[in-house]
Amino acid sequence: MAYVLEPPPNSPLTIEMDSITNNPGVNPLTVSTRTVNLRPNELDFLRAKVDDPHARFEELKNFIDDFSFPKFIRRPPITLIRKIVKQNIVAKARALLSLQPIKRADAEELDQKIKAKIHFELGMPFMPNTDVLTLPIDLHGLDFPSIARMNDAIAIDGLHRDLNHSIPSYRTIACITLADWTCTINECINPLDIYGLSLRLPTRVKV
Repeated sequence: MAYVLEPPPNSPLTIEMDSITNNPGVNPLTVSTRTVNLRPNELDFLRAKVDDPHARFEELKNFIDDFSFPKFIRRPPITLIRKIVKQNIVAKARALLSLQPIKRADAEELDQKIKAKIHFELGMPFMPNTDVLTLPIDLHGLDFPSIARMNDAIAIDGLHRDLNHSIPSYRTIACITLADWTCTINECINPLDIYGLSLRLPTRVKV
């Protein structure tokens, strides 16, 4: 599989590429030709679709939908449920989001799905508020992790890292991203200062 970005009109769907073989009895230095399929306007890196937050969201949504808590004789304590969520759901979500963050609205939907599973497992008489569920204990919350806040932190940390990158082109792209973010969607407030960080990321941002 090969990828091509912004292909010209009527571009071919396949391409011939030089290759080698490991078949027995064949000189491994012999160059052969293989037909490789072309995927236009797509790019996969480390098994993640680059610049495609929806695909990453669908992957996480399917993972959360398919996740089931271990079976217990009686209802488990909330501390055990919190530990299971952190180690089995959020740990994988953090690894996937570090390669490709998703939109804020999609991240909040994932939080809602996790909340529903927690509600069912604990047998609460009512659905807990997401903010209360994810607030720290010292702020009268239940201290469950929030995928939405984690996703925001990963996106901001990635921008901050690229602004200080050793390669000039990375820094230039990061400066353009920061300028667009500041002037277009953040009311001309730097999203990396104290006040800017307190603003909620808009749901229309494509990260």
